[in-house]
Amino acid sequence: MLAAIARGAKRYGLSVAASRTTTGNHVVYEQLEAELARFFGVPSALLLSNGYLTNIAVTQALACEFTAAFIDEQAHGSLQNAAAFLNCPVVPFGHRDPGALARALPSVRGGKFILLTDGMFPRDGALALLGEYTQVLPASAVLLVDDAHAAGVHGPCGRGTPELEGVSGPGTIQTLTLSKAFGTFGGVVLGTKALCRGIVEKSAVFAGSTPVPLPLAEGAREALKLLANPSLRERLHRRVVALKGPLIAAGLLVPNTLSPVIALQGRSGANLGLVRRRLRAAGIHAPWVRYGSADGHPYLRFTVSSEHRPEHIAALVHVLVACRSSLTVFG
Repeated sequence: MLAAIARGAKRYGLSVAASRTTTGNHVVYEQLEAELARFFGVPSALLLSNGYLTNIAVTQALACEFTAAFIDEQAHGSLQNAAAFLNCPVVPFGHRDPGALARALPSVRGGKFILLTDGMFPRDGALALLGEYTQVLPASAVLLVDDAHAAGVHGPCGRGTPELEGVSGPGTIQTLTLSKAFGTFGGVVLGTKALCRGIVEKSAVFAGSTPVPLPLAEGAREALKLLANPSLRERLHRRVVALKGPLIAAGLLVPNTLSPVIALQGRSGANLGLVRRRLRAAGIHAPWVRYGSADGHPYLRFTVSSEHRPEHIAALVHVLVACRSSLTVFG
């Protein structure tokens, strides 16, 4: 990837200096979009300047098309911000709770609905129950899934939570960032050709933003080649099992999934500072995180990489098991 980025920098420089609707479009973007559409098995892909803007671009293109929008109460801030552009009532429902969604539906009579949710929630790695939502929603409903943290990680082909949950078709819109599993930068919308055309024609953030630097787009093209081979994903999943298995056996009830994120907080009165010091002594950086914490209290979040070695995982397990009486699963 670094070699591809270096070649791109030498050939193109760093900036196209304008939006794609004026003089900033380039064949490299179109090549990357075609390759993304093939990788994810969708009709069309559209590249934006960053992942946060993808959801806003979608909702700007779909403004006034829905009677109501339903949103997971813990959805990412980009989805919360994007929902306002739909110009319809926005109804929150209980986190990952199809029953709560079913109870919320009668509050809006008839019409067409859209549901907004993360695919994999960044605070703790929990997965949205997309398949169950489709059983609750009318057949005409649309799913907008922010899959920034799951694309490239989940699903047999690395296509994310829609693939994992068996949810596909024109009623599913998937957004993602290239800054996580793909290791570069930029945002992507995956959906129908009509949706992508609508974003180009109607979205102010698409029309008014300078796109990804061309060298990073070339890096993303190389990343797609790497992720087409399942070996990195399989190695990541082995690392996740090596971490979660011993923690579950020791009584820390972390979710028994292949999500590479775990989040832990202190039990009542526990000294998390002491846990952090023990982690630091083992060479492990454990930052305080407050994102998604309802009470504002910090928690420790760990993200496993395919490039962590077995000894890294073993060191983390050793400290967390030793400190288990001070820790509980964040939730």
